Amino acid sequence: MVDTEAAALRAAGQPGAAVPTQFITVATTRPETMLGDTAVAVNPKDERYTHLHGKHVLLPLMNREIPIITDELAQPEFGTGAVKVTPAHDPNDFEAGLRHNLPQIEVIDEHAKMNANAGPYAGLDRFAAREHVVQDLSEQGFLVGTKDYTIALGKCDRSGTIVEPRLSTQWFIRIAPLAKRAIEVVEKGYIRFTPENYGQNLFELDAQHPRLVHLAAAVVGHRIPAWYCTNNDCKEVVVAREAPSACKCGSTKLEQDTDVLDTWFSSGLLPFTTLGWPAATRDEEVFYPNSLMITGFDILFFWVARMIMLGCWFMMPPHKPGNPRLAPKGRARTWGTESEDALRASVPFREVYIHALVRDAERQKMSKTKGNVLDPLEVIGQYGTDATRFTLASMAAPGTDIAFSESRTAGYRNFANKIWNAARFMFMNVDRIRSADPSWRLPRMGEAYIPLRESPPQTLEDRWIFSRFNRAAKDVNESLQSYRFDEAANRIYDFFWGDFCDWYLELIKPRLAFDEGGNTTDAKVCVFESGYAIRCIVAPVAPVHAVYY
Repeated sequence: MVDTEAAALRAAGQPGAAVPTQFITVATTRPETMLGDTAVAVNPKDERYTHLHGKHVLLPLMNREIPIITDELAQPEFGTGAVKVTPAHDPNDFEAGLRHNLPQIEVIDEHAKMNANAGPYAGLDRFAAREHVVQDLSEQGFLVGTKDYTIALGKCDRSGTIVEPRLSTQWFIRIAPLAKRAIEVVEKGYIRFTPENYGQNLFELDAQHPRLVHLAAAVVGHRIPAWYCTNNDCKEVVVAREAPSACKCGSTKLEQDTDVLDTWFSSGLLPFTTLGWPAATRDEEVFYPNSLMITGFDILFFWVARMIMLGCWFMMPPHKPGNPRLAPKGRARTWGTESEDALRASVPFREVYIHALVRDAERQKMSKTKGNVLDPLEVIGQYGTDATRFTLASMAAPGTDIAFSESRTAGYRNFANKIWNAARFMFMNVDRIRSADPSWRLPRMGEAYIPLRESPPQTLEDRWIFSRFNRAAKDVNESLQSYRFDEAANRIYDFFWGDFCDWYLELIKPRLAFDEGGNTTDAKVCVFESGYAIRCIVAPVAPVHAVYY
């Protein structure tokens, strides 16, 4: 979670080693990390520091000589134009350190305390060390000044503590080749996103995420395929597809890394590893690729992108051309071919529907820590299953989240009651028809629909309601096919409450009074056919009440 917090912007003078009377001033919001500085960076285009290129300075407090490097990390218009470089405690400094082959000195341990590399500050909490460093800089005459400065701070969502960047041993996956193939299948339409704009997010994979960490200290998962040579003179790390029998030094004493892939990378492998991969199986033939993936946008990158990248890579690996894979309709194909058919068949699913997130009435994401979580079982218990379902469907507009409100659900409970009352009215007339014609009954669930009339409806109201029904059914089907569940729900609502209940039921009441001259056959047709039509159109959003018809 990113939060903003006021911090002090402090500038410390660092005396030039070659010319002790010269100083270069840098600014930092984390003075305690300067104990691990290994360079000072200036922009190569900044003329103020041209005379210092290639020089060295003496780091205050630690009396360590460090180089002045030229790097784009330093922005001339920001601060003093010179920045301290701490590769062990800043991701941007880490990258700069790799570019200039700088040492990485950790001064903060995993408990956020200063370690032995911090010299006299060892054992202090990072914030206590910050105050001591500023005080010592001031006392020794190296402090130029301080001022308030607002920055973005990464904080733990649970504890609220500030996250401290530090070095750790991690395994990474190089994303570029995986992302290239994932982007290609989306661009060619082999995977379709709804809404379409979410597909554009995949195009940023390669640029924004050149490497992705995939290590997790978990008990169960896909184990890292890396083996360490235990020979003290070697210490080689072997990464291989199969367990190696020996190290290149000849030693057979190899130990596999105990860490496993993190949850998202393990989940990204599921579409094909659960079907027998790498063997060509009947399950893989039938179920891969899948037709539809439904998920929320918040895990689009974490999960969906990984499934696409890994599926398109491992279901069409470039280095296994001899591993056969069965194809539908008996048409053989092989892994490793670069044909369009092979690429199209490598995707894990054909469509991705990004559904809305259900938030609270204030549009805040529900969280146990915030205390704004709604228990769906409690909502269902109060308003009913169909009312809850209809609320979610009617508000599920593509690209927007659902601000769930119980008052809205209460309104749709009235709609569910309307369905029940209409069904009760029709069944009441069924009983009256049976009293006049004991041999007649409604078809049971699962029985085929047999029309009771051989010709189209003759009365104006019958022709009108079935015309309205056919038009509504067409609109609902089109909305469902395009994942516009909100439009489908609202169309059903308008047809049932407005056309069917408010108009049609009122119009046919005189015809159902067959004891006063009404026709029982005509009554059967009205009750049966209209009830069947209502069952069909209401079922997607109110399945519990649909069975009443």
